[in-house]
Amino acid sequence: MSIPLLTNHTLTYAQTTLKERYIPLKKTVPVPHGATGPSSPNTRRAGANIVDEEGMTLFVVNGPKRYFLMPDVVGKQVTEVVGELERKQIKYNITYVERPGQKAKTILQSSHSPRTPFNDNDTLYLLAAGG
Repeated sequence: MSIPLLTNHTLTYAQTTLKERYIPLKKTVPVPHGATGPSSPNTRRAGANIVDEEGMTLFVVNGPKRYFLMPDVVGKQVTEVVGELERKQIKYNITYVERPGQKAKTILQSSHSPRTPFNDNDTLYLLAAGG
């Protein structure tokens, strides 16, 4: 059986093509990459032969993923931190709590430790002094 050309096509196209040729799809592996949409078969090239029972693994490009390195925000003012988060389009949620003796609108805690990576699908949760 010959491997069909699947690169630069959608996952739906790849699945349909494999099904039409009776090539089993073993699994689909998401891969972050700069391009969006295309899928590609395992390391073999289109036109190569495949054993009937062997099946295919598709590596599907999900599009670019942005990663951030968490800065140390504890002790900084909410307005300063929020400005940077919005410029970088980072999702965040701030909860204000009463903490006598703490300066109002100061970050007390973060859901991500300083110098740890997180991606653009994550939401950053911050705890700040109310007031």
